[in-house]
Amino acid sequence: MANTITRSDAETDQEIRCSNGLFSVVISVLTLSGSRIARTSDEKDFIIWLAEHDQSVLGSGTCGFTISEMPWSRDRMQLEKSFLDTTIEGAIRCLGWGMLDYTPNVTMLEPALNQFRTLVNELQETEIDFAVGQLWREEQEAERTLPGEYPVCGQHHVLLCWHGCVVCHENAGILPADSDSNGR
Repeated sequence: MANTITRSDAETDQEIRCSNGLFSVVISVLTLSGSRIARTSDEKDFIIWLAEHDQSVLGSGTCGFTISEMPWSRDRMQLEKSFLDTTIEGAIRCLGWGMLDYTPNVTMLEPALNQFRTLVNELQETEIDFAVGQLWREEQEAERTLPGEYPVCGQHHVLLCWHGCVVCHENAGILPADSDSNGR
């Protein structure tokens, strides 16, 4: 089985096919990088959305996604693309990798991250159903214990999604996202 990341639902030859192992590493390093640089709620939401695609919870080969389904905002789309580009660059530059208990295979990982960057950068506004992202954001906010709360894993300093930390797969040691010990 494998996971596929596509740009949109439109018929296109642009996709990233990842083995289960590579997909897990892509999600982990993007979450590690993005959690360290995210400042706004929009940026944090993008990282949480990615972290929700943890196949250790959802099942191997079932976590592929379409980039147009991410929580894009019509009026901030270019800023969101820029944030994702910075997140990808951080992942390529090993930002947060010290939290991993393994060393990712850069030979396999870097091309996948660069392909992801290309898909993000080529995404067009016309490919996005902005209502889907808005609905996801509203559901996330409704599930938070406190409005605007973005807890992080106390061990790995990554933003937590509904099933915990994408690196350790637990909710242990939760810290508020604005604490001084969030790995920035």
